[in-house]
Formats: sequence, structure tokens, C-alpha cells
Amino acid sequence: DLNAHPTETLKSLYFSSVKEETTTTPPPQQHDDSCLDHYTLAVVNAIRSNDMETLRHMLQEGHSFEACNNQGEYLIHLACRR
Repeated sequence: DLNAHPTETLKSLYFSSVKEETTTTPPPQQHDDSCLDHYTLAVVNAIRSNDMETLRHMLQEGHSFEACNNQGEYLIHLACRR
């Protein structure tokens, strides 16, 4: 169409050449109880305050850092934001 606005012409050209992709969303990851149990206030506070002494002590005492909250956020996510 010679009377079409250039933006509309570009949109129609673009969308006519783009293949529609089908994407599937993976199912939400299920977390076991041990993962949730290890996500404690003590370890979260130690990470947030960068308390390396407490974190080392917790590790020596056998505390698992393979921990996540009910949103699927692991301790490493929290630490990376620090």
C-alpha cells in the first residue's frame, strides 16, 4: 500500500518474515524438604551481613548450604546479590 505509514510497512514486513516460535515453559521446580529446612534465618543473616566467621563455623558443624526458600532461591543467589 503506497499510502501506508513507513512504520506500519516495516512492522508488516518484519512480522511476515518472523517465524512464530513455540516455546514451552518448564514446570516449576519442586524442592525437597531438606532443601527448605536448611534455609534458616541464621545462615541468611550470616550471608546478608557477610559474616564469614559464622559461615565457616556453620560449615564445620555440618550445616548444609544446599538450601533454598519456597520461591526456589538458593543461598548462592542471596550471596551473589551481596
